[in-house]
Amino acid sequence: MTYRHGAGSLREILQGCTGLGFQILGFTTGAPEHGGSGVMDRVLNAGTAQTSGNLVEVELEIEGRGSRHVLLDALSGRPAVQAASFGGENE
Repeated sequence: MTYRHGAGSLREILQGCTGLGFQILGFTTGAPEHGGSGVMDRVLNAGTAQTSGNLVEVELEIEGRGSRHVLLDALSGRPAVQAASFGGENE
């Protein structure tokens, strides 16, 4: 997931996950790769993504019984979120 830094987005993202029935097992944050445009950003928002230096990419490890599609819709609908997608399953 890629979001704008400084908007309180990480807190909202984590609360959104837990509010929809998911448990946060872990997460990592960092600067998006390739000059400010993360992988998810490029795939989901080709040509429309913000490329300024204030973007952060977070990878969440979550589990739960909630709907992944509902979660994805809820998180991607947040104003500061630039891109959101699910990667691989837990091993």
